[in-house]
Amino acid sequence: MDLCSEHMNCSDDPAHPQLLGVVVAILLRCVKMTIWLPLSLACLPPYILGLLVWGLPPIVSPWNRFCRYFIAAWTEGNKDENIPLTNRILVFLIVLGYMIKSPVYGVCWFIDELLYPSYHNFEPVEPVFFITGVRSGSTQLANYLEDDKDTFLVPTVQEGMYPFLWMWKLVGKNSWWIQRKLYGGEGKKHHNFDSSKTDSLDFFVRSWHFGGLSRYLGTSFMKWGFCYVPLDEPIDEWFCNNLLKFTDSIMRKIIYYRGKPGQRILIKGHFLIHAPVINKLYQGVKFFTVARDPVERIFSTINYMKAVSMDGPVHFEFGLFPAPWKVVRNWSLQTQIIYCKREMMFYGQSDNNRRVIPFTMYVNNLCATLQGIYSFCNLSIPDHVVSNAVEIQITTHDRTKRKASYDSKFQKSLVDLGVDEVKLRDHLTSYINWMKKFEEEDKKYI
Repeated sequence: MDLCSEHMNCSDDPAHPQLLGVVVAILLRCVKMTIWLPLSLACLPPYILGLLVWGLPPIVSPWNRFCRYFIAAWTEGNKDENIPLTNRILVFLIVLGYMIKSPVYGVCWFIDELLYPSYHNFEPVEPVFFITGVRSGSTQLANYLEDDKDTFLVPTVQEGMYPFLWMWKLVGKNSWWIQRKLYGGEGKKHHNFDSSKTDSLDFFVRSWHFGGLSRYLGTSFMKWGFCYVPLDEPIDEWFCNNLLKFTDSIMRKIIYYRGKPGQRILIKGHFLIHAPVINKLYQGVKFFTVARDPVERIFSTINYMKAVSMDGPVHFEFGLFPAPWKVVRNWSLQTQIIYCKREMMFYGQSDNNRRVIPFTMYVNNLCATLQGIYSFCNLSIPDHVVSNAVEIQITTHDRTKRKASYDSKFQKSLVDLGVDEVKLRDHLTSYINWMKKFEEEDKKYI
């Protein structure tokens, strides 16, 4: 694209994974599938019956989507992206493994439908949606709000990755026996991950539908499989539509299981593609986004996506060779520029249920930011939230300290990445001006 030069001051090293490590990873994948196969066959009859009664669960992919990945494993990616053959083999086997496990996943979902069908009756009342751009700081902001458990009801990562009422009731609210290593030390520097707290809901769903694998098959396929806004080209529409179904189900299950009178359920994510639909589905819904300098956000996205592919969930679980810098760079630029334009369109509409939080205000005056959120939701902010915000601002709300600790392998400048920042800012002039308008309005609070 015209924003990038072919020259990049960063290399993907090593060029190929070690042969022994690859052989071990492939063998382990085959062993895991063999172990799962008898259980899946045993679950197949009740799974088929459940399909006839309730339809396909939102945690199971349809056959045509499995086939799309099977084909992509061998065909996607151009010569410049140099996708290792080993990645192609592993992606194929991983997707095959998900297909084999589908009857087990489906039965786990259907148990809830059989034992607790009344959860469908729990309608979300005035839900709050944080639908923001990637790397906007929204996860940390949602973590601050979920600490006010009397006001906000927020799904945790654990609940999203194991969305079964029967399991929650079995293990209890606070006695989780499932703890997965999803981020390494370096990955956690880029993202404050805590499995007992909330995170982007699309992350939950993507973990069920192997969507993270798309980044290992080149830029084009990553744009198809890792999308949050309508692009002017094909995207994984089934996943996007299924995300909406999962969102509704998880909200109702959470309300049914641990909801209290007066609580507002809060969902965060980056699925702007669904914001107009959500606006029509739920009465009294409120939307928030964090407007951060788009160049800074895109730069952060590129480095974060690279870090996740080297020190994140897919790396730990599947042992794939990391996605190349060029792939994550091109994907970030192409999708996030469009995201900025669509974000302006949605949050710039005249509806009085949408609020834009300037990133500068969020960083410099957390207390005013939280007070603004409560006020916009017609809620009174508790005294302990105010005092906690002041303490957080003084002690832990420090981005500079965390960034200074990044390993150079995970932190490349735009110059290193071959990105022309001047041209990038020209592309994003309208968003930058839009963002500055909100910054000027809120300067009195900083």
